[in-house]
Amino acid sequence: MIKFAKESPQKEIIVATETGNLYPMSKAAPEKILIPANPKAVCAFMKQNTLKNLYESLRDMKYEIKVDPELARLAKAPIDKMLEIT
Repeated sequence: MIKFAKESPQKEIIVATETGNLYPMSKAAPEKILIPANPKAVCAFMKQNTLKNLYESLRDMKYEIKVDPELARLAKAPIDKMLEIT
């Protein structure tokens, strides 16, 4: 998202993600106007994700997340669509 904000020729960009992502995007592309799709989109769990926590999780193989197989199957379609966009 940061790369897109920096490289997009658009002056105004609607951002449909957690609002905490707006700050680093605005620092990377200060000339752009970033408009949150939902100004109330705040995720307390997302704010717990840090590089240190990610490193420790991978190093110690902790915080395993188990997802119902049917839910995983349904969630895969939109993820695949997002990954197709380049």
